[in-house]
Amino acid sequence: MNPRLRRLIPWLVIVAGVSVSIALLAGSRWLDQWHPGSTPQPALESLRSHDPLQRLELVTYDWRARRAAEKATEFSPRLGLLAIDDKSVDALQNGDLLDTPVGPMWPRYVYGFVLKELQQQGAEAVAFDVLLGDERRDHGPVPVPGLTNQTSDAFFAQCLADSGSVILASLSDFYPALPFRRAAWQLGEAASPRDIDGSARRVDAFVDYQILNPAVETAARRKKLRIMSWTNGAVQLISRETDSPTNWPIDVEGSIKVPVTRGSIKVAQAILPQRVWHMGIVLAAHRLGLDLDNAEIHPDYIRLVSTNGQGFRDLPIMPDNRFPVNWTVTCSSDRFPSQGWTDVLSDFRRRQYSTNPPPESYW
Repeated sequence: MNPRLRRLIPWLVIVAGVSVSIALLAGSRWLDQWHPGSTPQPALESLRSHDPLQRLELVTYDWRARRAAEKATEFSPRLGLLAIDDKSVDALQNGDLLDTPVGPMWPRYVYGFVLKELQQQGAEAVAFDVLLGDERRDHGPVPVPGLTNQTSDAFFAQCLADSGSVILASLSDFYPALPFRRAAWQLGEAASPRDIDGSARRVDAFVDYQILNPAVETAARRKKLRIMSWTNGAVQLISRETDSPTNWPIDVEGSIKVPVTRGSIKVAQAILPQRVWHMGIVLAAHRLGLDLDNAEIHPDYIRLVSTNGQGFRDLPIMPDNRFPVNWTVTCSSDRFPSQGWTDVLSDFRRRQYSTNPPPESYW
C-alpha cells in the first residue's frame, strides 16, 4: 500500500465518521421540526435514537434538573398520595381488611370503598391512576350487607358519580369502560413517553383520542353484544350468549347505523374525537378553576383561562406539546402527605361498623 495513502486512512475514517454524525444530526433535527409528536414510527424513532448529540443533551438535562431541584422550595401542601403498597396488597389478599380475601385484580368495590372514605374526609378531587378499560362481570355483587343487590362495577360507578370529582387514568388505546367513563368527572392521560435511554422526562400535555361513540356501546349492551374491536370500516362484535360474531359497518363518511329501541335505526358518527389532558393538568385545573375546554394552544405555551374569566395560567411546552416533569418532590419526601390503602380502608371500616367516633380526617 502506498505509504501516503496509509497515512491518510485514519483521517478518512474520522471524516467519514463526522459526516455520518452530521447527517444523522441533521436528519434528527429535521424530524423534530416536521414530524413532532409521540406517534410511534419505527423508522423515525430509529433515526432519532442515533442522534449523536441526543444522549449528551439528556445527560446535561438531568444535571440541570438536579441543580434546579436543589433550589426549588415551592410545593402545595394540598397535594398528597394514596399508595397501593405491598402492605395493602397483602392485607387485602389475606382478608385482613374486608373479611373477604381479594386477589391482585381487585374487585372494583374495593376502589369504591376508598372513594367513599376519601369523600367523607373532604378530599377535593381524586386522580385515580388505575386503568379500568373493561368491565368485570365475574366480580359479582358487593359482599356488604345492604349492598348485595349491586354488582361490583355498578357500585364503583355509583361511587364515581357520587364523588363528582374523580379523574380516571386513560390511554389513547385503552380508555375507561363506558360506565366508568360516564360517571367520572374527567379522563386524565396517564402515558409516560420514554426518551431514547428509557427514562421519562417529558409527558404530553394532551392527547387527541379517537373514541367509539357511546351510542354504539350502549346499543351493543342492549343487544347483549360485546365489542371486540373497531376499524375505519366496521365495528366487530360478538354475542355474549352464543359467541357468534357480527359486524356493524361504517361507511366512507364515518357514519354507522345503530339499532335502537323497537327496531328503529339511528345514524350516528361512529368515531368521536376527544382531547384528553394529562392527569396532573386536569387535577390542577380542578383546584385552580381553569377551563381546559377553551385552552389556547400556542407554539411554546398553553394558556389556560380561569372558568370565571378572571386571570389565566401559562404552561410552557415544547414543539411536540410536551412539558418536562418536575421531579423536585418525590413520593418519599416528608413534605408530601401520603397514606397506604390499608389506612383508608381501615378508616372506612371503622366509620361503617364501629360505634366509636369516626376517624380524624387526614385528607
